[in-house]
Amino acid sequence: MIGGSIARKVRDVVGTELAAPEAIQDKVLMAMLGIPRRFSHFVYAILQSGITTSVASLIASAHLLGDTVFVTHWLTAWAASWMVMLPIVLFAAPVLRRLTLVLTTDD
Repeated sequence: MIGGSIARKVRDVVGTELAAPEAIQDKVLMAMLGIPRRFSHFVYAILQSGITTSVASLIASAHLLGDTVFVTHWLTAWAASWMVMLPIVLFAAPVLRRLTLVLTTDD
């Protein structure tokens, strides 16, 4: 039944079951996740802080490459830094968005 409900949701969003996957990928993903656009700043903050902290903690843990504790150290550092960074990004993003609009002009 789960597969049927997903197929039904895809058909409702796309209009047909035979549409090209590349053309409908974004619509299908959003229909499956069901996150309203008004929460996009939260989704952005989660993704941006997660990617940034994973790269930063990977770089900071690079000296342990080849050691057996590398993965544990990296994941622990990533989790700690993500918990700190997520609220900062949530609160800073609207301010940075407004500052960007002030500093830039229309083409």
